[in-house]
Amino acid sequence: MEKIYNNALRLMEGGLYEEAADEFGRIPDYRDSRELREQCLELASDDDKDRIYAAAVKASLSPIVSGQEKAINLFRRIPGWRDSDQKIREAEEKIVKIRRDSETERARARAAADKEERRKKLIRRIIILASVILVVGTGLFFGGRHLYRTKIEPRLCYNRAMALIEKGNDREAYLLLRGIDYLDSADQVARIVRDELKTAAAGDTVLFGMYEQDENRLNGKEPIEWIVLKKEGSRLLLVTKYAVEGRPVQADYLDVEVCWATSDLRKWLNRDFLTSAFSSGERKIIHRETAQTPDNPYYACIACVNTKDYLFIPSAEELELYFPTEEDRLLFPTLYASRRRGAYGGPTTPTWWWLRTSGMNDVVPRMVVVSPQGDIIWVGHYTDNRNYSVRPMTWVELGSE
Repeated sequence: MEKIYNNALRLMEGGLYEEAADEFGRIPDYRDSRELREQCLELASDDDKDRIYAAAVKASLSPIVSGQEKAINLFRRIPGWRDSDQKIREAEEKIVKIRRDSETERARARAAADKEERRKKLIRRIIILASVILVVGTGLFFGGRHLYRTKIEPRLCYNRAMALIEKGNDREAYLLLRGIDYLDSADQVARIVRDELKTAAAGDTVLFGMYEQDENRLNGKEPIEWIVLKKEGSRLLLVTKYAVEGRPVQADYLDVEVCWATSDLRKWLNRDFLTSAFSSGERKIIHRETAQTPDNPYYACIACVNTKDYLFIPSAEELELYFPTEEDRLLFPTLYASRRRGAYGGPTTPTWWWLRTSGMNDVVPRMVVVSPQGDIIWVGHYTDNRNYSVRPMTWVELGSE
């Protein structure tokens, strides 16, 4: 019980209040676990309200009616929290204004379409003029270049993408929209991705997000290939076809009991990789799922609490369910993962890869791994190994807006 109590305290100190409450609930009569559990539940409730409030504030910045309606629905979930009631009234006023101005905006859009060709010619002249200014003064040139990239180029990309969508060419429009933050570009990206994934079935390979893979950064990121493991109504469980990184579970494990919930790898997937591989529009359909990590059935291990993750790696239990044979478990890293990130193997050579199930509770922390031959190594390998590969999983919700 002392071990569970200490683990719960660490989770509470790290801001994982729901996970900490679950742990304290396992030992309600030990020390002050009952009181600490109530504190964690209260803090988790406040955190949930803050997250809803933040999402509502972000939605209220939208210039379209659906964005304001979304904000109102979110603020109504937390009545009396901060200035939610006032925000609802402001959003309702914005809806009235947006609808009043819509006719004027459509007329302007028609006029803008007529002038688009002349505008393109004008922009080319501006670029030529900026090049001339470079000879006279580089400062003015770079100022014009910044203006073009931050103001003019996003608008041009958005207009081109809208024209492509009208012609039914969503895929080309997606490539233009995911690189900009302009008007409802994020909502358009989410809509295109949902439409493409809706036709997928278990076993299909789909494209979702972009990440460096061919080790040539000059040509930009490449689309990530995912295998559909499961389809439940409007939800899909995806796993990457290839390993995307070579990375340790925990770079520094001194005085740390490492499991999936407390690992550096979990933080990297749900922060750095999430924002790097997916645009804001794509992140709209990624579902934050409860990841249950059962204990190792063969070795005494560090107990791992359930977590709520946007991205995770397979547990040993999930591996046996979705990858029943050794051949199914063979994983190949991308060129970038093997050459730049140091993952074992290569595009034609299988790699070692991590699972989120804890290995034997040894002096040095371990996590269960899959060998290049497809065997599950239940005893686990040390969590600081930088050459083992990472294979992300995620749930996407196609029915969410």
